[in-house]
Amino acid sequence: MLHRVYRRRVTSGERPPQFRRELPAKLRGQSFTVADAQALGVGRGRLQNRSLERPFRGVRVDAIAPETTIERETKGASIRRKLRAHDLQYAPLLRDSQAYGAISAARVLGLPLPWLLLNDTRVHLIVPEGRNLPRRPGVVTRIVPLRLWRTFMFEGALLPHPTLLYCLMSRDLLRSNASAARSDLLSLGDALVTVAPNYPNRVWNGSLTTRAALASAVAEWSPGYGSSLLREMTPQIRAEVESPYESLMRFVLHDSGYPELAVQHSLKVGGVELARPDCADLKAKIAYDFEGLGHLVSPSQWRRDVKRARLVTNLGWHGERLTLSDLWPDPSEFIRHAHALRERRLRLLGET
Repeated sequence: MLHRVYRRRVTSGERPPQFRRELPAKLRGQSFTVADAQALGVGRGRLQNRSLERPFRGVRVDAIAPETTIERETKGASIRRKLRAHDLQYAPLLRDSQAYGAISAARVLGLPLPWLLLNDTRVHLIVPEGRNLPRRPGVVTRIVPLRLWRTFMFEGALLPHPTLLYCLMSRDLLRSNASAARSDLLSLGDALVTVAPNYPNRVWNGSLTTRAALASAVAEWSPGYGSSLLREMTPQIRAEVESPYESLMRFVLHDSGYPELAVQHSLKVGGVELARPDCADLKAKIAYDFEGLGHLVSPSQWRRDVKRARLVTNLGWHGERLTLSDLWPDPSEFIRHAHALRERRLRLLGET
């Protein structure tokens, strides 16, 4: 039977199946240069096999792992996953004097990015001043002053130090969408310093840096591009934030004149935590919680949300739940509601 099928394929004009030779263990599931593969004895035919991806000239990728089902991901999550992999595929081409630039490094680390930067298909690199710039299609390079050059290794890739990444990103945010640069930089800063283990898309444990280190880096960066933006937003960074949407909520309200909210404030009775809202107006006793997609599709999360709302009410607080449409693209209706709600709550509590 197998013999007959094989003959039918050949006589019908199709090519007989090509059985590929296994790659050396060191290269399986990795991106690698053609030169490195040849040094390990991989022949020209194997390197030309269609099973190997070719993201850049002289680079091959052994894509042996099946992709997860894109239909189960949001569009943003799918783009993030694909472009992160694309960035990392360039790693074999990095030279000693080269590191990933801010946008590519942010994707590698799982940091929040606005859509235009997240969806930028180019690989972004940095080099210290005085070094040659790599010239390849689909690659852009930025020169960094020697006095600011600091890097660290992550998953085999050389990245800008988190404080340098933060300062570099100010220019990218201003150039992509200046009107949203302030809130986007705040989200990035919160993500860099957060200690929250459940921050979405993160691929590291613990904080990457501290507020004090960012403030010091901003002072050293001045008067570089974006210094004014960096000086304005860095004092507003908080270490307890658990998602970029919490950062956006804080920014939207604070920018409207609303008093600063407490982040991840614990509501306790007898030393036992009953609830911990994303943000809290302590004087008006309003608990603000952002409801993302996980709250909608997870039955267990939904049950916890219902119970938490009841506990918050029993403690004499008002629970306010909101979604992304309340904050973006036009938060004006939510802002009016929040200010009016605060006035009512203060009158109710006798705080006016």
